[in-house]
Amino acid sequence: MGKYKIFVGAPVRNRAWVLYRYINALKRQNIEMETCFIVNDSVDDTESIMRNNGFKVIVKNFGGDTPHARGKYSKNNLAILRNILLKEFLKSDCKFLFSVDTDIIIPDESLMKLINHNKDIVSMLIKNHPTLKAHNIFVNGTHLTDVPDGLIPVGMTGAVYLINRRVIEKGVKYSYHELGEDIPFCQMAKEKGFEIFCDTRLKPIHVYNENLELVAKTSSSINSLLELLGLCQKLIPYLENELQNKNYADAIKILKNFSGSINTITQWLIPYFNVIPNTKIKTIIKYVNQVIEIFINMLQNNEHGKNFLLEAKDLKQCYLNLHYEAKKYLVQYI
Repeated sequence: MGKYKIFVGAPVRNRAWVLYRYINALKRQNIEMETCFIVNDSVDDTESIMRNNGFKVIVKNFGGDTPHARGKYSKNNLAILRNILLKEFLKSDCKFLFSVDTDIIIPDESLMKLINHNKDIVSMLIKNHPTLKAHNIFVNGTHLTDVPDGLIPVGMTGAVYLINRRVIEKGVKYSYHELGEDIPFCQMAKEKGFEIFCDTRLKPIHVYNENLELVAKTSSSINSLLELLGLCQKLIPYLENELQNKNYADAIKILKNFSGSINTITQWLIPYFNVIPNTKIKTIIKYVNQVIEIFINMLQNNEHGKNFLLEAKDLKQCYLNLHYEAKKYLVQYI
């Protein structure tokens, strides 16, 4: 058994058809676990399967006419159920909560890999939908169409993620959102200064239904890294708007997220610079020069306040580091 005891759970209903695979995948992690599953409005053998396998079960039925089909459940009810899980977790002495939906079959030893990252929140990567190019992560509010391999910073995640106790002790919780309760949870975590990552190398099976299983695909191509860099550039108008409205606290939050993303992108790109065509390196340098100029102008305005200027100076240095690494490998730079 490992060093940590992990609290594992999720809301669940009408998943008898997949629970044996789900439970076996958890047991193969070789980690000491405390479990709690919130069974709600279930009409199959879900509850008995959980109990017979030694899992703690809490029954919370809402009644009414909420459908049981995928995507037809009440998102408000899901937020309530997940907050019950958070309360149960805080009663334990576990350091981490592993929130993993019951249609996710995780790879052997993958949970320990999440633990070893020692992040506030860190997820595995799943494919959400059989026809849409969508995963369980957002970067700067957008789905990446080409997901890079590695441990990447993200703005939002869900479905299969490890949460450090310190996040929940700070009052981060779930609430209603039309796209799902994980979004406000992650938003609140970010607002409180916590970081969210996804290890895209860990790809569980998403059992979409009894006849269809989904597994995410990733790429180590430079295009995915350039796409992420481009998404970072889109934060600049939001930053400038916050400054114009003198919302310096929100501007500083944007800067902190910005810096983490740019540092990570730089580390990803370094191994590829020697094989990237010069035209793409020029694109990177063009991006970087534009942002450096913007931050030079921001740093000249003392009205933004000392804390903002310090964060802006740090982010400018992040871009200078990226500029330095890119230019080292550029054969001809005009």
